[in-house]
Amino acid sequence: MNPHNLPFNINGELFFKTLDELLRFTTMFQQRGILPARRARFPYIGDKNNIVSRALIQNDLMKFVIMTSYYLNDVYIRLFFSNLYKTAGEYGDELHTHINGVDIHITPTLIHEMTDLPLNSTPHFCLYDEEEFFSTLGINSECTCESNQLPRPYKFLHDITSQVIRPRAPPHNVITLADSQVMYTILNRLPHNWCNAIITHMYMGTNIGAELPYANLVMKIMDRHGIDTRDGDATYNFALPIGNQSIDISDEDASIDTEDYDGDE
Repeated sequence: MNPHNLPFNINGELFFKTLDELLRFTTMFQQRGILPARRARFPYIGDKNNIVSRALIQNDLMKFVIMTSYYLNDVYIRLFFSNLYKTAGEYGDELHTHINGVDIHITPTLIHEMTDLPLNSTPHFCLYDEEEFFSTLGINSECTCESNQLPRPYKFLHDITSQVIRPRAPPHNVITLADSQVMYTILNRLPHNWCNAIITHMYMGTNIGAELPYANLVMKIMDRHGIDTRDGDATYNFALPIGNQSIDISDEDASIDTEDYDGDE
């Protein structure tokens, strides 16, 4: 008996509303790559004297960049994106998906409630000034720009940008235009529609061949909707939880988490 009252399933574990949904998952998403679930490893969280910490706090980004989930369910993350579609909402694009018949509606307001990212209607990166940005970093914009050329705090900010805020596939040592727009916005504390930007970038995961972003956030969205994400193939997260505390420590101790979570807090 089908407990979810849906007509199609895989091994009685994953359920689909239509045959098209099932075929889309098996042909396009079942083996899709998932971007590593990174989070900022921030020993000096709350230290307003640190340039990166201060910039993230002033932009209300800190809760989002340190977000973690204790485990990942690879199958459910892929199913989340396989069923994802977009509609126009009152405050910008909204996303919809379902997991085994549980409907999920992702709005800018939901992203705000889960991350504390500010809600506003500022156009994306409307004030970006490339010349000023590279001058701030102290590098020549006409050269091939790699993050290892940056002073340590800015390199760490680039790591956060390319692996957490707007995660993308490697190489992460290259500063792309999108990376520089995000960094410029953060460093200059420009008003920005972060919630809509997250939704836009999340939806890009439905593109053919794209690796799936925001694994931590997707897991938390499913948990919020009461989905038992410990069903199926669950794997431990890459990120370790740390306390929200201010410690006098050098920039050398800042990093992006890459360790496998071993189950111990």
